Amino acid sequence: MKKIDLNLFNKNENAEIKKVNDSLVISYNNEYSSSITYEEVEGIFKGIQYNRDNYINIDLETDDKYSAQVRVLFYCENAEKPSITVYYDIYPQIKTRIKLKLNIFDSQSRFLPPLPGTGKGLLEGKPSDPSKLWKIGIDIKSLKTENKAKAYIHSVFISEKEENIIATGPVLVDEFGQLTLRDWPGKIKSFEQLSFTLKKFREDSEKQSTFPNRSRFGGCLDLKFEPTGYFRTEHDGKRFWIVDPDGYAFISCGICYGSRMGDFGWVSGFEKFYKWLPDKNDKLYKDAWITADKIPEYVKRYGIENARDKWLFNFHRANMIRIYKDEWWQAWTEINGKRLKAWGFNTIGIGVNNHEDERVEEFLKIAKIPYTITLKNYPKTEKCIFRDMPDVFSKEFRQKSKTFAKQIIKYCEDPYLLGYFINNEPEWMSQQLNMTEYMLKTNVEYESKGVFIEFLKKRYVNDTSLLNNSWGTKFSDFIDIYKPINCTSEGFTKDTLDFDKILIKNYCDIPSEEIKIIDNKHINLGTRYCSASKKSRIKCDYLDVFSFNCYGEPHKPYTALEEIGKTLNLPVIIGEYHFSSEDHGMLQGGLFPVFKTQADRGAANDIYMKTAVSSAYGVGAHYFEYNDQPLLGRFDGEAFQIGLIDVCNQPYYDMVKKVSDTNRNIYKYAREMKVPGK
Repeated sequence: MKKIDLNLFNKNENAEIKKVNDSLVISYNNEYSSSITYEEVEGIFKGIQYNRDNYINIDLETDDKYSAQVRVLFYCENAEKPSITVYYDIYPQIKTRIKLKLNIFDSQSRFLPPLPGTGKGLLEGKPSDPSKLWKIGIDIKSLKTENKAKAYIHSVFISEKEENIIATGPVLVDEFGQLTLRDWPGKIKSFEQLSFTLKKFREDSEKQSTFPNRSRFGGCLDLKFEPTGYFRTEHDGKRFWIVDPDGYAFISCGICYGSRMGDFGWVSGFEKFYKWLPDKNDKLYKDAWITADKIPEYVKRYGIENARDKWLFNFHRANMIRIYKDEWWQAWTEINGKRLKAWGFNTIGIGVNNHEDERVEEFLKIAKIPYTITLKNYPKTEKCIFRDMPDVFSKEFRQKSKTFAKQIIKYCEDPYLLGYFINNEPEWMSQQLNMTEYMLKTNVEYESKGVFIEFLKKRYVNDTSLLNNSWGTKFSDFIDIYKPINCTSEGFTKDTLDFDKILIKNYCDIPSEEIKIIDNKHINLGTRYCSASKKSRIKCDYLDVFSFNCYGEPHKPYTALEEIGKTLNLPVIIGEYHFSSEDHGMLQGGLFPVFKTQADRGAANDIYMKTAVSSAYGVGAHYFEYNDQPLLGRFDGEAFQIGLIDVCNQPYYDMVKKVSDTNRNIYKYAREMKVPGK
């Protein structure tokens, strides 16, 4: 272990920083303005055998009542901008450690595992050489608007091995899964109050009614096309529609994870921060416990090696079990199914892709609400090109695509299946890297590299002199391209970016082709990209609807929908969006923007949905998500106040009322195609 002298850190001129005992005390607000930098990195590895298995560790805590976000910036080769940036949410008043293995410089994963006392971890940056690291920066900001607090940096050190993290601090979670640090209107404070509330919800569910003038699938009875018995798409000369199995025009008003009862939150490493947890062997609460290996998305991001002994707990379930005992699932199904229809949702987004133990398929059969599938375990090859981009021209990718496609078999005849997303937010897309360029820098003999060589032979009529003239190279034969290449010419950049489009097309087309062989009845909803970047706008042969997740200001979706739709001549669906607020008992809001009240959230949602369906290409949007996330983070540490209901199943009424009003009028808005504010 080698400590970095905190006195050697330089502070931003706007930062309020002082030394107290052996710690740096940093005053911060809701903006990154408190940066400290260390520029003597060259010497910190002296006496340590440097390799990618080393760790950089930061011990810290805050005095806040809300979560904060720490940003760690790594600068290489005297660059002015960081090569690698790491973000970690940290929970208030907990002394913890941000532990970063130096293989982060390979940039092979966007998602970093949650650590005791921390929330979500993210990485940005292109693959870099950590041996050329020359400066480290540390920044912190509050995740609450208009908030001031202090952070205490106790130590920064390099270690050759993984050091255990022992997080310490106050109890943050009460016996109902709520925050202990604050009160708010509607907070449950006793078993009796919880019992009365949940029983009242079940009684009231009998009075819930669906919107009039809707088909059994939630389509518009005033506009009919040819029925096929399954969902499909249609253009009426003015705009795109989804058409329901009975032939009625359909706009997908979706709620993500509406088919599951809450989410599981981290316990392993967080035990001391809970006021109450039942014994794992308590049969009554067995359905409220899960291990990380039963969560497909956890395994996808972090691997199965360390998942089996990591425990998570679901307070939403536990609260229902407390009151309804063995009838908990039946009671929830009655409440939930009728609520969703009464609030105007006609689609359960991400209907099937939940934890292995959840009875979502049983719920969907009872609820009779159209749903989407996000297919699991998108095919990866043993040697990926970058992050989760496989060697798409390999026999391995084709074979794994055949296996991947088989999961659709049991849904083939279900008319309530709106369609399937073939993947969700692939990690290679988030970096916007020139993947072909990166592939050529390695000595790995990808089969896709061979296809690229054939691509070049055709483009340059099998003449290496033409290639050399374009690239500024001295190849004697096209086979020389199998050797690692570093090239920056305009010709090289154009050729590699053009081939990137081919890689992405095959990435989508090959699994989709295998799915279409099994199921040619349902809609292929695409890859559910994390954004609508130009890199993602590739016309694929088997795509029926383009999908992307679109977070941001309420007016944001229109321009993206129009650009994508016109480019691809396809309908477009938004797979995720949300709005959050700070007026209830969570440690942070959600993704930008964050509002002050639930009423503000509802107003923003109204503008967003009107904006989305005002485009001739917009055929729906799915709100993310039905439940607030666990207070101390779900499987990846994400802990947002974004739900329509809280951990005790209580609706956020001001938000829900406005959402219901918007959904009630969605077909009117889709026909008018009037952009709000224009």
